Amino acid sequence: MPQRNLKPILAVFSALIFASVAAAARPVDLRERYGTKSLEAARAIAGALQSYNQKKYAEALAENKRAIKADPQCAWAHFEHAMYLEPLGQVQESLVAYKQCLKVARPWDREIRLLAEMNMALTLGELKRHDESNIYFTRAIITDATDKQKNHWKAYRNMAINLHEQERYLSAALAAIQAYRANSKRVDEKMVEAFIDKCKDEEAASLLFFSSTPPKIAKRQAASKLESVAIGGDAVEEKVSDLLPDPRGRWVAALVPNEPHYYVISIGAKLTAKKISLREPVACGAMTDGKLYLIVGKTPTLCRVEPMTGQVLRSLKIKLSTSPRSVAVLPAHRAAYVPVKRALHRVDLMTGKATETDIDGQFVVAHPSQKFVYSFLKPERGARGRSVMMLVDGRPVYVQFGGGRMDWTQSRLFRSVVVPSGLILAGVRDNAASNARRIVVSGDGKWVAVIGGGGWRPKARHAKGSGYGVPVFCDADISQVQGFFKTDAYPLGAAFNSVTGQIAAIRDADIRVYHLTDAGGVPVVFGGGFSGTCAWSGNGQYLLAAGKVKGLDAYSNVLTPAEQKLAATWWQGVKAEKSSPTTQPSAPKPLAMFKAFTVKEDRASAVAMLTLAIRQRRTDLPQRWARCETYTRAPNALKEVLAGLRGVNDPNKIGMMIFNFKEMVKKYPAYVPAKYFLATALHRTAQREQAGPYYLQVVRADAGRTNLTCISLDALHDVYAKKNKPMAAIYCLAASLYVDLANPRMLALVPPLLRQNKLDTQEQALAKLLPSQLINPPASNLPALPAPPAQSPKYSAEKLFQKAVTSTVLIKAGGGVGTGVCVGKAGLILTNHHVVSLGGIEVWAYESRDGKVVRREKTAAKVIFRSDRHDLALLELRTVPAAMKPLLVSARNPRAGQKVYAIGNPGLGKKILVQSISEGIISSNSRTIEGNTYLQHTAAINPGNSGGPLLNEMCQVVGINTLKVSLENVSFAIPAEVIRKIFPSK
Repeated sequence: MPQRNLKPILAVFSALIFASVAAAARPVDLRERYGTKSLEAARAIAGALQSYNQKKYAEALAENKRAIKADPQCAWAHFEHAMYLEPLGQVQESLVAYKQCLKVARPWDREIRLLAEMNMALTLGELKRHDESNIYFTRAIITDATDKQKNHWKAYRNMAINLHEQERYLSAALAAIQAYRANSKRVDEKMVEAFIDKCKDEEAASLLFFSSTPPKIAKRQAASKLESVAIGGDAVEEKVSDLLPDPRGRWVAALVPNEPHYYVISIGAKLTAKKISLREPVACGAMTDGKLYLIVGKTPTLCRVEPMTGQVLRSLKIKLSTSPRSVAVLPAHRAAYVPVKRALHRVDLMTGKATETDIDGQFVVAHPSQKFVYSFLKPERGARGRSVMMLVDGRPVYVQFGGGRMDWTQSRLFRSVVVPSGLILAGVRDNAASNARRIVVSGDGKWVAVIGGGGWRPKARHAKGSGYGVPVFCDADISQVQGFFKTDAYPLGAAFNSVTGQIAAIRDADIRVYHLTDAGGVPVVFGGGFSGTCAWSGNGQYLLAAGKVKGLDAYSNVLTPAEQKLAATWWQGVKAEKSSPTTQPSAPKPLAMFKAFTVKEDRASAVAMLTLAIRQRRTDLPQRWARCETYTRAPNALKEVLAGLRGVNDPNKIGMMIFNFKEMVKKYPAYVPAKYFLATALHRTAQREQAGPYYLQVVRADAGRTNLTCISLDALHDVYAKKNKPMAAIYCLAASLYVDLANPRMLALVPPLLRQNKLDTQEQALAKLLPSQLINPPASNLPALPAPPAQSPKYSAEKLFQKAVTSTVLIKAGGGVGTGVCVGKAGLILTNHHVVSLGGIEVWAYESRDGKVVRREKTAAKVIFRSDRHDLALLELRTVPAAMKPLLVSARNPRAGQKVYAIGNPGLGKKILVQSISEGIISSNSRTIEGNTYLQHTAAINPGNSGGPLLNEMCQVVGINTLKVSLENVSFAIPAEVIRKIFPSK
C-alpha cells in the first residue's frame, strides 16, 4: 500500500509566510500577512509562530490564545491554534480549531482555507475517518480549482488511498489518475496501474465528495389518482420538444423545435395554453431559478425571456457556429454549458465566449442548485470492454469496466461540480442507460435519471431490476440506485414530482406513474401516443405529456392536504450556490477631520499632525477599497474601474488609461476609486499638478474609510516631495499615520524625512512607539549575531582573502549570478534580494587546495528571509561544507576613510571569474538614497559581486555590496547596522 503524504504543517505554513514576504514590494505588514485588522493579534501570531519553530509548543499555544482574544474572527489565528495543539497530542481539539478557522475565513482567504482543508483531510485520513477525509480533500480541490498552489496531486493521491482502503476500487483508480495528471513526477505510475487493475466490475465511481447524504423519502399516504383534463386556449399544433415547469407551479413552458414561438400553459383551476411569438426559432431552453432561458437562431443567441409575454430581458450572442440541442444555464456562476462535438463547452455569460472543457457530453442539464451539471456520452461503435477514461500526458489511460466487447449503445453519465474556472469531474456512472436520449433531474435536485430507448442494462443483474425501464439514481451518490421503474419497450422519457415523490415513466404507447418508494408496485397507466417529453407542474397538481406527432395531453393529480401545503414551499429549499461568495463587511464610518482636508506646508502643522497621529494610536488595518460596501454596491462602476486597470503595467497603454478614467469620472462623478486611478495614471506620467487635486478629492471623499485614503496621502507626499516642500510631504504622511499608525510603509518613509528636516524629537517618539518587528520581523530560528571582540587582529589583503574564501559563495539564480557570504552559523548565506528574486537558486561554495581557490559541487538552497526594501535575503544551504565558517558582522558602521575589501565572483554568463578581491576606502558611511542608508566606497564591484561581503581589515562584514543602487564609478553597500536588524538581539 502506498504511504500517505503526511501533512508538512510547519513547512507548508512557513513556506506560505515567507512566500508572502518575498512577494512584497514594500515592508511587510503583519496585519495583512495574517489577515487581521488587529495589530495586537498580528504580533501575537508572529510571536507564537516563532515559539512554535523553536518547538516551544505550550508557549506558542498561550501566545496564540492572545491573538484569538484580540481578533476572534482571524482565520490565521485559529489555523495556528490547530497546528500547536496537534504536537501536544490534542488531535481532536486540533480538528475543532481547523473547523473554526474555516468557519471564520473570509471569501478571499483562499490560501488559509486551502491549508486548513488539506490538514483536516490528512489528519482524518490518518484517523481512518475516510468519508470525512474525502470531503475535506474535495473542499481543498475546489478551493484551489485551478491548482495554483499545486496541491491537487496530493489531495487526489491521498483520497485514492482512502478509497482503496474502503475497497472502492474504481473511485480509487480514477482519483489516482487525476493525481498523476496533476503531477506525474510526484505520483508513482505503478501505483496508478495497480489501482486500475483492481477495478474489474464496478460501474460507478465518485471523485469528489460532499456532506450531503442520500435522501430519505417516505411512502405516500394515498394512492395515485389521476384523470385526463383538457387544455384550453391556443391549440398546440406542433410537436413539443421540451417542457420546462416553473417551480412555483404557475406555468409550464412548452418548446417547439425550430419554430419562432413557444407555448405557455398557465396552471390554475383549469389549464390554458398561450402561443408566444419570437423573432427567431427556438433551438433549446432551460429553467434556472424560476427564470426561462432560450437559445434561438441559427447563429445561437442565449436569451432570458419573460415567459408570459416573450419579451427578451437580456440576450447574448454565443460564439459557436451552430446551435446546441441542450443547455445548462448557471447565472450564479456567470456561465452556461452546452455540448459541442462530444464535449461540454463553457459559455461566459458576460462575453459569449465558448471554451471547451475536459468533460465529455452530448447532452447537458443543470442541477437546480447550480452546483453541478450532468452530461452523458455514448461510446463510439466497436469500443473495447476496457473504457477510455481520460488522457494522461497525451496518452490514453484505460480503466477496466468489464471483459469482452462493450455494447456501443451503453451511455456513460458524468456528474461535474461547477467552479469559477469551469468544471471538475465529481462522479461517473457507466452503463447509465442504453442508447441514451436525455437526462432528467428532479426539481428538488435529489434524483437523476438517464432515459435510454434500450432501458437500463448494467453488466451484472441489479437487485433493483433492469431491462426496459428507467433507473433512478441518488444525486448525492450516483452509485446508489433508488429504484428501477419498468416501462416495457421502449422507454422515451420520465418526470419527477417534487411535491408527491411520484415518477412518470413514459414510452410511445403509455405513461406509467409510480412512487419513488415503490418501484415494484402496480403503476397507474394511461394509454396514448407519446413522444417521451413530459413534466409535472411545479405544484404537483398536473402531469403534461407531449403527443407523438403533435399537441399536449394533461392529467390532473389529486394531492393530500399535506402535499398541498408542501406545494407552496418546497422550492424555497432549492438555493443557488455561487462560485465566489459576495459577502462584504459593512462600510466603516468616515473620519471627520478629512471632510475638508487641506495640505499644510508649515513646520508647526506637520509636527502637530504627527503628534496627533501618535496620540490617537489607530492601529487597526483599514478596509481595502474593493471589499468596502461603499464601493461594491455600485457594481457597474466597479466593473468598469477594474476593466480599466487591464494592461496597467504596459507603458504603451497609459495614455488610453488616462482617457478612459477621465470618461469614467464624468460618468460616475461620485465614484471615488475612479478618481484615484485617474490620479495614479496622471502621476505615472509626471502630470503631478493635475494628479494632486484628484488625490485630494479622494482623501476628502473616502475620509479614512478604506486604504484609498492612505495610498492617496502617500501619493500626495510624493507630489510635494518632488516640489521640494518637505513639510507638506511630512504632513501628508503624518495624516496617513493618523488613519493607520501601524502602516509599515509610512513608518519606513517618515523617519528619514524627520531626520533630514531635523525633527529629532518626533523621530524618537515614533521609534519608541512601535517595535521593529512591525516592519520586517526577524526570520525564525536565526542565531543572534555575536559582537566582535574589542581587540581584533588586522589582516593583510592576502591573509584576509584566505580567511574569507571558504565563507563566500557563488550564487546562480534566474539566469543571473551573484555572491553571498556565510554569517551567523554555517550554511546560512546573506546576499542581495535582487540576486535571488527570480528563483531557481544554485550555490557553489569554495575551498582552498594547495593555495588555489577551487569551486566545490553545487548545492541547493532555500530562501528563508527577504527584504526587498533593504535588498537583503538569507539562504539556507541544503548541504553545508565542512570548511565553511561564519564571518563576524561588525557591530557598527565603518568610519569614512577606513580601508575596506570587496570579495565576489565578477563576470557574466559563462565568463564568471573565480573569487576575486578589490580594495578601497569608505567615502561616506551614511549616504541616503530613496529613503535607505548606504555605505559609499571606492572598492570596485561589478556584475557578479552583488550580495558579496564588504570587509574591514579585521575580516568583519561591514556591508553587503549591491548594484541595485548605482552611480558611475561609485560603489554602494548595505551597512552592518541594517544587517543586524534581521537577526534577533541577545
